[in-house]
Amino acid sequence: MASRLKLSVRTETGKGVARKLRDRGKIPVIVYGHGSEDIPAVIDAPGFVKFLMTLKSGVQLIELEVDGGEPRDPILALIKEIQYHRVSEKILHVDFHAVRTEETIRVRVPVDYVGVPFGVREEGGVLEFVAREIEVECLPRYLPTRLPINVSELRLGEALHLEDIELPEHVETRTDSRKTMVHVVSKGVEAEEAEEAEEAEATEEVTAAV
Repeated sequence: MASRLKLSVRTETGKGVARKLRDRGKIPVIVYGHGSEDIPAVIDAPGFVKFLMTLKSGVQLIELEVDGGEPRDPILALIKEIQYHRVSEKILHVDFHAVRTEETIRVRVPVDYVGVPFGVREEGGVLEFVAREIEVECLPRYLPTRLPINVSELRLGEALHLEDIELPEHVETRTDSRKTMVHVVSKGVEAEEAEEAEEAEATEEVTAAV
């Protein structure tokens, strides 16, 4: 069941208005999606922070109750983006993307790698993460919050690809099935890759400076 959150419609927009709202402990938000008009709204900052703490980690649908303006039914939505202040880390703005129960949605879902690979336990390898999320497509009611993937059988030199993962029923992905998710490498290989990455970054910095 989707969590519920109350918003209040705001009639004024702009940076100046947003700044005044934040000074009063409010967060400007916007609800958009499906070609309908965007709904500028506002929410109490402390209340929203507490609301986020009640959510499970991962992707989650939310029912938005919008007060003010035209009467409307609760809006099923996903949190699309939360903007934070660089220094204070206070929430500056929130974007909600409205979805429809009868239409498929495409969302990136976090992956939970479960277990310790055999190649790590017995062969001295290191589990290297290539991807920590999968883009899935499904109806909202089938949307998984997170995707647990067991990696305990992976041996040194072996990799787990997207095609090896059994997705939940009614959930599909359009991503290339050959995509590598994780693999077990030797510690020497991991060190070499890290060194190559550092050298690449250094080269980019020199190039940018020139």
